[in-house]
Formats: sequence, C-alpha cells, structure tokens
Amino acid sequence: MTVRGVFHGSCNHPAHNGEASYADPNGAIDAAVKAKFDNYQHDYSERNFLFLPAVMTTSGRTSGNFLRLLYILAHRQAANFFTRMGFPDPSSSTI
Repeated sequence: MTVRGVFHGSCNHPAHNGEASYADPNGAIDAAVKAKFDNYQHDYSERNFLFLPAVMTTSGRTSGNFLRLLYILAHRQAANFFTRMGFPDPSSSTI
C-alpha cells in the first residue's frame, strides 16, 4: 500500500505551503500506481499472480481499480450475509 501527499510546502517559502503537488487531481495516484507496477509487476507475473496496487492519497482519493476491488468484495460479503440470515439480496430485488 502506498499513501501519497497531494499538497506540498516549503520552509524557504511559507507562502507556497498547501499548493497542489500535481496539476491533475489524480496525478499523485497515477504516478504512484505507475511506480508500483514498474517495481513489482515482473515479480508477480513470474508466479502467475495478478498484481493490483493499493494507492491512496492523504486527501482521501483511492486508485480506481483498488476501489472497484473493495466494492466487489463488500458486495459479495453483504450478499453472503443476507443469504445466511434468510433474507433476499436487496441488490437483486426490484422495487
């Protein structure tokens, strides 16, 4: 897991504190994901494992693919819970 700061400061120029590190709001995440893939993809591909970096920023942004994985896992866990409790899965019902 990587956590990136999206703002930077300067001790020499206090007026620059809190400026965005990247012009693109997803720039910090994109740079961290690329760095993770460059560092670890080869190690995982040799073992036939899929590699998915978990990257977040200090402002709360999460990399898209990791967020999708969290959604899938949470949905699966909720569906299993409702099944065990004897209730129909609310996501499959029509209102």
